[in-house]
Amino acid sequence: MEEGNIDRDRIVDGHLVDDDFFCPVCQCLLWKPCACSKCRHLFCRKCLYTWLENPNSGRRCPFRCEPFEEQDCS
Repeated sequence: MEEGNIDRDRIVDGHLVDDDFFCPVCQCLLWKPCACSKCRHLFCRKCLYTWLENPNSGRRCPFRCEPFEEQDCS
């Protein structure tokens, strides 16, 4: 779990929270979310940029969109 992220188990009735509010990388509640402009999946900013810094990622989002372009979530 990344710093600041909240596990589903720590949320009262967490099973009722839609999966779209959880990062597909760390499986925690989204923390400082950002999105891929191509697939529009949401990620924790830190998770996504840690993923993209990995040389094996090919600078693609975890859902293999190429090349990754960030979409503003604010």
